[in-house]
Amino acid sequence: MGQVLCSSGDDTDAIRARIAAARVMWLRLSRLLVDESMPLRVKLLIFDAVVRSSLLYWAETWAMTKSHEQQLRHFQDQCLRRLLRRPPRFVQGSLWYPAHAELLALAGTADIVARSLVMQNITTVIVIVVEFRSKSI
Repeated sequence: MGQVLCSSGDDTDAIRARIAAARVMWLRLSRLLVDESMPLRVKLLIFDAVVRSSLLYWAETWAMTKSHEQQLRHFQDQCLRRLLRRPPRFVQGSLWYPAHAELLALAGTADIVARSLVMQNITTVIVIVVEFRSKSI
């Protein structure tokens, strides 16, 4: 579960690697996560504990761009559509996908990008506290 590092500071490769790792976890658990007999609440707990944690590993170090946010939300939406059984459908001749906000509300979960930003803020506070303590000693 290492971090992909790039000398340019661009985290695109790292984010793609985390999405790929999370997709592998999703595929390993997909039979369980789409099982109709399992309660949705349990599926969401498993998804959060395994798939989302795999996706957000090292997220606190990422320099996020709008493109990265889009990639993360796209993956989250794909998973939530399957968990919630909300496939795309045809409306007036074009394919319609449930809105991101609708999926989050139905699942009772937070936006993946918001979670990664919270992790970055917590890490920043920890670094500041550690630096302050080391200077005061």
